[in-house]
Amino acid sequence: MIILGIDPGTRRTGYAVIETGPDIPYLLVSGILAPSPRLPFPERLLEIYRGLFDVVANYSPDEMAVESVFVKHNISTA
Repeated sequence: MIILGIDPGTRRTGYAVIETGPDIPYLLVSGILAPSPRLPFPERLLEIYRGLFDVVANYSPDEMAVESVFVKHNISTA
């Protein structure tokens, strides 16, 4: 089974793809999508979307997990 994990954010979105098997999980790929902060918000979201779309297209995950978004823990995010 192939699992995609996503740590969402509008400045940096992290992701990792693992493959599970009878032994231990194996990391296939991981990375960070970090669009330029100078881009308007909709364009940053579009870049994140395109990056995640490519990951899904390349690895065809069976499952996906998304970390909960923290609100008000960081004053600039709030």
